[in-house]
Amino acid sequence: MNNIIFFGTSDFAVSTLKELVENKYNVVLVVTQADQPKGRGQKISAPPVKQIADYYSLPSIQPEIIRDQSFYSELKSYSSDIIIVVAYGKILPAEILAIPLHGCINVHASLLPRYRGAAPIQWALLNGEKVTGVTTMYMNEKMDEGNILLQEETGINDNETAPLLSDRLSIIGGSLLIKTLQMLRENALQSIPQNTAEATYAPKIKKENGLIDWNQTAVQIDRMVRAFQPWPSAYCFYNNKLIKIWETEPSPGDSKSEFPPSSIMKIEKDSIFVQCGNNTSLKIKKLQIEGRNIITAKSFLAGHCVSVGESLREG
Repeated sequence: MNNIIFFGTSDFAVSTLKELVENKYNVVLVVTQADQPKGRGQKISAPPVKQIADYYSLPSIQPEIIRDQSFYSELKSYSSDIIIVVAYGKILPAEILAIPLHGCINVHASLLPRYRGAAPIQWALLNGEKVTGVTTMYMNEKMDEGNILLQEETGINDNETAPLLSDRLSIIGGSLLIKTLQMLRENALQSIPQNTAEATYAPKIKKENGLIDWNQTAVQIDRMVRAFQPWPSAYCFYNNKLIKIWETEPSPGDSKSEFPPSSIMKIEKDSIFVQCGNNTSLKIKKLQIEGRNIITAKSFLAGHCVSVGESLREG
């Protein structure tokens, strides 16, 4: 496996690319997506993988269209032994999967066959999973259905957010890929078909997924807050302004209130308590008015006349 082509785009892929380079694997080409506007100023920025490729002086390309004969021909010219795919963001066609001598390997942020799809980290948090992990697998034309090579489990910490969990899983993924390649080189690894009957799915997150339904329990909404960082964030509305919620804590025990779900049921000097479904309440600790900085609930209360009984309804 001398010549490797690496497909990746997001921060999650960076650790794996670093591991390949630092373990002296010959990365002959990096393929990543086009530069995109980023941040409040929408400044055009290169994706994280492109930045790392430049740092290591690796050749890289950013094709706008990957289903193209000229692109296939360019990939073939590198005589690759293997293609590694980590959080690239596009589905590779069969023409690309057939190019490398020893196939294509994907690093996926779940314990397949659970959470096949684009957002395994977010859905694991949303569903309250206690354990997740990383899988290396051979790729085929179906989404995340290839034979499993190696897996590594890790627990999900209390109050862990999607960015924090992603960072941990990316590090695990990098080392797991190196172990996978070493074992394949030594003919010490046999791939295993997935059990489709045990498959679950993690579809792409949409902006509307972040809208808080206060009829859910405080625990469920707290999971949303942690899962949907940094995008689309868990959000609601106050005085017709969109409010992003960044840090919360479900209150223990019953929280019966004369007010319906979405109502501010209690105010303390540094916290806002909102009535949720099933007689639960959610303590809001950090929030953000759209277009402004993230602030503490204490700072928000200092700048706004917030009253018990007011609603954080939809719009």
